[in-house]
Amino acid sequence: RRRLFPRQLWHLALADAVLAVGSGMTDVTLFWVKTENQDISWALCNASLRLGHFGRLASVLVEVEISVAFALTFMRRTRGLSLLKTSLPAVWPIGLLLTAVSVLQHPDAYVRERH
Repeated sequence: RRRLFPRQLWHLALADAVLAVGSGMTDVTLFWVKTENQDISWALCNASLRLGHFGRLASVLVEVEISVAFALTFMRRTRGLSLLKTSLPAVWPIGLLLTAVSVLQHPDAYVRERH
C-alpha cells in the first residue's frame, strides 16, 4: 500500500526542481548569455521564466494538497484522503493550464517589465 504523504513529497520535490531549473535558466539568460540577436535572448528568458512560473504553480498546488490532507487527517475524514490520492497527478495539468492562461493574458509581461 502506498502512502499519500511520501507521494506528495515526491511531487513537491519534482515541482521545486522544475522551478529551480526555470529560475536557473533565467539567471543564466539574463546575466551570462551575450548574443548579438536580442530577440533570441528575450525568447530564452521568456521561456525560462514561464517554466519557473509553471514550477511555482505546481509547487503551490501540491502544498495546498498537503495542507488539505493534514486537515482531513486531523478531522479523521479518511474518505477525502482517498480522493486526494487519486487527484494528486492532476496537479500537473492544472499547473500547465494556469500557466497557459497566464501566458495568454500577459504574453510579453515577464521580461519587458523587469528590464
